[in-house]
Amino acid sequence: MKLSASLCTVLVLLFTIPHLSSGALVHGIATDGSGNQVGDYSGNTILYYIPLDNDSPPSGVYGVDGGGSVGRVSDSERASQVDGWLNMYIEFQQPFDYPAQTASASFWFRDLDLLNDNDPVEFTETVRFSIWDESASTYAPVNGVISDAGMDTSLEPFSITGNNDSRFITFDDVTSYLPSSGSFKWLLEFTTDYDASGLSGCFDPCLRNTREELSAALETSPVPEPATMLLLGTGLIAIAGFGRKKILKKRGPNKS
Repeated sequence: MKLSASLCTVLVLLFTIPHLSSGALVHGIATDGSGNQVGDYSGNTILYYIPLDNDSPPSGVYGVDGGGSVGRVSDSERASQVDGWLNMYIEFQQPFDYPAQTASASFWFRDLDLLNDNDPVEFTETVRFSIWDESASTYAPVNGVISDAGMDTSLEPFSITGNNDSRFITFDDVTSYLPSSGSFKWLLEFTTDYDASGLSGCFDPCLRNTREELSAALETSPVPEPATMLLLGTGLIAIAGFGRKKILKKRGPNKS
């Protein structure tokens, strides 16, 4: 009888406690802004270059402008001429959980040279993140320009960990930005700059661009269904009732 009651309790727990899935993990891909994949990859890692100069090669959109060469080929420049920029569209394509109980986006970089954590010391890169706003039909920034590994200029909280060789920039809560349909679209805007003071004797070229790497991931967890929560409540009530009955049985009948 005791074994039977214990088994019943275990079965109630198994069938009533909600078994949440581990959620969805989606890797981002680089696109031309219209959903078409562009660029060079190694697995889920995007391989790219941030142009050093606005003219050689032309700055613009990764893998699209300049005959598809922008952000995909290395270049070299004198330090005094470095002033490049690059836009990269990243899309997390369905399926991901919607509605989601939680959603976080992480971006891993190799060789992102933020101020005070860069090589060479005078050379810097920056990045700014924006998310597509369907209602406004535009990309809305979710943080200011990130130029310093120790500086937080965010509109939305984020964290920076690691160094210029291996760095994570993570947005812990982007749940409210998830679209109900279609892909989750981001715009990353990169820039390069160089403090050329004291470099009048620099021979051409002073700097040669190195390959950058980026991997983007969106992780979501589903919202528990109301029916599941109702089952959980029913199961807990049943367990509580069973426990009370067992206690009363041990006490025996009330004596006046």
